[in-house]
Amino acid sequence: MAKNFGLYGERAGCVSFLTESDKEAAIISSIIKQIARPMYSNPPIHGARVVDIILSDAELTASWHNSLKKMSSRMNAMREGLVQKLAAEGSTHDWSHVTS
Repeated sequence: MAKNFGLYGERAGCVSFLTESDKEAAIISSIIKQIARPMYSNPPIHGARVVDIILSDAELTASWHNSLKKMSSRMNAMREGLVQKLAAEGSTHDWSHVTS
């Protein structure tokens, strides 16, 4: 559902810690897990609110459905074009899995 609504995650990044011992690394790892766990157990609610607004309004829902149809049609056309170009280049492989 998130991708269909264009709601991509906002949690991005990396953090690294250099420690002097395995014991210290284990302590740091434990602390980081305590910090991160609530973030994953309680994800942000704004995405759910956006979906609720769209699905609660007939006009917005219809617009979303229209966007999905356009997007899926474009993806299908691109897949068909790829298979055609592969065949034109001489590929004899069965590419039907790309378009099915």
